[in-house]
Amino acid sequence: DARIGQGQQQRNSIITGGIGIDEKVARHIGQSPSDRPVGMRSSDPPGRQNPHNSAQNRNTTRRLRCRFGPVLPELCRGGERAGPSGRAGGRGDRYIRRVTTTDEDRDLADTCIEEWASLRATLDSLEPSQWELPSGLPGWTVRDVVSHVIGFERQWFLGDQPELEPIDPRPDHVHNDVAADNERWVRLWADETPQAMLDRFDDMVQARKQQLFDTMMSSDGFDTIVQSFAGATTYRAALPIRVIDTTTHEIDIRRACGLPWAPDAAGIALLRTQMIGALPRIASKQAGLADGTVVALSLFGSFSVTATVLVEAGRGRSVLAGEYPPRAALTMHDETFILVTTGRIAAADGVEQGKIKLRGDEVVARQFALALRVITF
Repeated sequence: DARIGQGQQQRNSIITGGIGIDEKVARHIGQSPSDRPVGMRSSDPPGRQNPHNSAQNRNTTRRLRCRFGPVLPELCRGGERAGPSGRAGGRGDRYIRRVTTTDEDRDLADTCIEEWASLRATLDSLEPSQWELPSGLPGWTVRDVVSHVIGFERQWFLGDQPELEPIDPRPDHVHNDVAADNERWVRLWADETPQAMLDRFDDMVQARKQQLFDTMMSSDGFDTIVQSFAGATTYRAALPIRVIDTTTHEIDIRRACGLPWAPDAAGIALLRTQMIGALPRIASKQAGLADGTVVALSLFGSFSVTATVLVEAGRGRSVLAGEYPPRAALTMHDETFILVTTGRIAAADGVEQGKIKLRGDEVVARQFALALRVITF
């Protein structure tokens, strides 16, 4: 996503991924390890030990079964035919496929599936007039945000390259070629009805589900290299950013339409985790805090946590709360933290409005607060 085009913004915006097939298969591959440990057949007793499912071997070859071979046989191509016992060579409608994947890969797939569904539910709740509301992103309505989400996926990850009219002259909010590509999709569907946009969204999601399922069933799994405008990366590295992008745009749409904060939206937990994980770099690089400085950030609301960072040798690292007394600290609501780190509200406004509380050394606290922005699109 290159909403505001800068080189660093492009590097921060490698967004790639895809997801499973139909809902039955999505549920099958999305079962948590507690439901059915990877590598175990559904008929295995709960206590069965799988030699491939060990703490020492997280990146393992596992056996995923597709029970829908007769319905979707193309999804099981290359797999061994399995009988009722699950052994190859028998009669039955099950297939066995050896796939390299991890529990984290499965969790990412689940989260992406759920976030697409969450965005779809939000869109389905809108009145036709709400699609024309300004989104809060420069030059874009709610419809334009949806057009961007669909078009970006289609162009960069589904290989769809339709003939689109060039953007000339470019609007003020378009700063580079990638942003211009985004704008072409926006203009392509500027006159589409909300229902037509929902249909396009559904088609895109189904294609991306198929793409991810094929990737999971491939020999390389999530180590598969994919290309984007920002270069080569793996599904494993790119998929979290894909979730973050979709979640952030769902937030844009909900805010534009006056819908309440949705802390339980599928991608919020991952988005929050990534933003908290960025705090060491924010403190040391973006805020430029001096060596030996300790800062803390406390969240309340739907999610409560205190994160503490120590800067040393020009780099920040997370430390246990209470291990080092902070020189300065910030306190804010969980929603405010998400909106500030994603650039949806300015940290300076949050401080001025009292949404961000400064404690301790106010100069250091303000310096840390004003550097909190992570996402720049």
